[in-house]
Amino acid sequence: MVTETDEVGTALERVREADPGRPVNLAELVVLGAERKIELIERTQGDEQRRAELRERLLRRTNSGAGIDWDALVDVHERGWTHPADG
Repeated sequence: MVTETDEVGTALERVREADPGRPVNLAELVVLGAERKIELIERTQGDEQRRAELRERLLRRTNSGAGIDWDALVDVHERGWTHPADG
């Protein structure tokens, strides 16, 4: 049994308007919704894993100093965002 809240009612109405005259198949909607939910979860987990990998890579690079432009770092430290721009 599905309780037809305002949100559920709106969703059902959109389905009915998209395909007038045909009954809404709730089982199909649940399956499709579950598949979409799984896609979103997997995408979120993939994004989180990618961010974790990038953080780890940045940590390794900053610990080793590899790929760091030291002159640019000193310049930002000395004249960075807290000081007015020249000119």
